[in-house]
Amino acid sequence: MKTSIIVVIAVVVIIVLAAGIYAVTLTSTTKTTTPTTSSVVTSSASSAPPTSSSTIVATSASGNCAPYNIGMMEDLTSSVATFANESIQMAQIAVNQIDAAGGVNCHQLKLFTANEIPSASAAANTLVLQDNVSAMLGITYAGDAEAIFPFLSAHHIITIMTTASNNALLQNLTSDYTDYKYFFRITPSDTGYATDAINYLSSTLKPSSIYFVAEDLDFSHELFQNLSNFATADGISVAGSVFVPLSQTDFATTVSSVVAAKPAVVIDCQTGSGAGTFIQELKANPQAAGIKVLYMCNGALADPGFQAYLEGSNPSLLNGVIYQIEAGTATVPLNNVTTYLATQYHNVMGIYYPYYSFVSNDYVAVQILAAALKQAGTTSDPNAIVSALQTAQYTGPTGTIQFNSQHIWVPAFWYTQIQNGKEVVIYPSSVANGSFNATA
Repeated sequence: MKTSIIVVIAVVVIIVLAAGIYAVTLTSTTKTTTPTTSSVVTSSASSAPPTSSSTIVATSASGNCAPYNIGMMEDLTSSVATFANESIQMAQIAVNQIDAAGGVNCHQLKLFTANEIPSASAAANTLVLQDNVSAMLGITYAGDAEAIFPFLSAHHIITIMTTASNNALLQNLTSDYTDYKYFFRITPSDTGYATDAINYLSSTLKPSSIYFVAEDLDFSHELFQNLSNFATADGISVAGSVFVPLSQTDFATTVSSVVAAKPAVVIDCQTGSGAGTFIQELKANPQAAGIKVLYMCNGALADPGFQAYLEGSNPSLLNGVIYQIEAGTATVPLNNVTTYLATQYHNVMGIYYPYYSFVSNDYVAVQILAAALKQAGTTSDPNAIVSALQTAQYTGPTGTIQFNSQHIWVPAFWYTQIQNGKEVVIYPSSVANGSFNATA
């Protein structure tokens, strides 16, 4: 029995290690290779939709009712492969739900996938030229997205990105609207993450100083710059920062730097499992007593599975740690869509994949695309669909989505803690089912 438990824990660790890197937006190098073979995704998820006025319902339409093909490009083979699979299954749950209701204006949706690695351009070529997709979801790396923008634009492929946080990802929309109008994003930007975190700290904990810890990645530096600017403007001093390699396993030097700076709050934005090791070593240092920890970026430590694994060896390890997450949890749903999706996610992925809100971005992307298709009344006119996307709304598991003038939607943030083995929402007060506790 103990051996089985150990195996299960090992599986969970592998899962989390893979999922924990998804916030990384480090520029990826695109190579020229033979296009990968894409595949059609199928899922055993129940297609019964939640009770919601936002559910896409089939409407009568004349003419050709051929399927509307959607492509999804993710890194399916490296350390983020598990997260990519979770994201694909989330998108497929939405496709199943919509198709079970009759599709969109009689058109069924069909999801194709292709591996972003080793070549994003090859994957895009496969999806667009071989599978004839009209829309694209996902794209793990911001550098890959930027590299294939010209190709996608030339073929009028509507693209909704669900992972990258770089501020400048859609910076050309204003100056080159004709070519960039096809691109949208459902994910917080680095500025969005930073703004909300400092607003929360300023209104609740009111720390005198902060210290930043993250991996040495492009998005981390951009995030830290934003955090520093906003903290300084709010009268919070920046005690220091450390950027570590993704492969870091010993944080003794990092902990020494932190305790020497004596910050009131450590902001940990490590996307990988190193966040758990850092917190273990930080809490083991007597000089760290009283230092609060805010974890952000939706990385590995935000995954309830990883939290449970860490607490399995030390039930009090995560006491006092505050988590910045996208709205909605499995135990405190934002709405009935959150509840529905948490159940479907559990059914598809299994009991060792607890629902967490970030992976729902791909479900939401399919739903808002379907809402735009219905509103536009066409699946063949990308310009009409783009126009519809600019005004369409969909109430999903993390809130009501509507893109702004920069084609971005930022979900609301919640702040949670693990108290007595359960995830408790402590902010905002309108949804809180608990309050901050530094020792539980």
